[in-house]
Amino acid sequence: MQILKIEFLNYAHPFVSFKAWVSEGAYIRSLGELIAKKLGCVGSLSYLERISEGGLHYEGEKALNPLEILPFKKIDARKDFALRSLMQDGKKFSPKILKIDEFAKYIVQFEDFFSIISFQNQNLEYLANRIPLC
Repeated sequence: MQILKIEFLNYAHPFVSFKAWVSEGAYIRSLGELIAKKLGCVGSLSYLERISEGGLHYEGEKALNPLEILPFKKIDARKDFALRSLMQDGKKFSPKILKIDEFAKYIVQFEDFFSIISFQNQNLEYLANRIPLC
């Protein structure tokens, strides 16, 4: 684990608050344990707030919209009654009906949820189904 930067925020016995910038794959809980050992005590994280990870950054109180950040092509089922009916009823259909690439992943957006699908060997596979929209 590489610690790029660490910033002390607050001490209110027995809690120490800090902000850390670390390399990919770093475990912040392990970092908390290492800090406690350096202070000569036993400790663990009691709270963790991740404000960025990879290319995603938390901006105040604004929640991330998965429909904007996921790198998949989108299919809007809100306007396509036939497609919406097929998918909501769990019926099988081929990628030819949608005129899409069989080997790609897609977000299918409904009014109040979305699903992530792919087709493998002409079979529809739900990678994530009925994820609520906030």
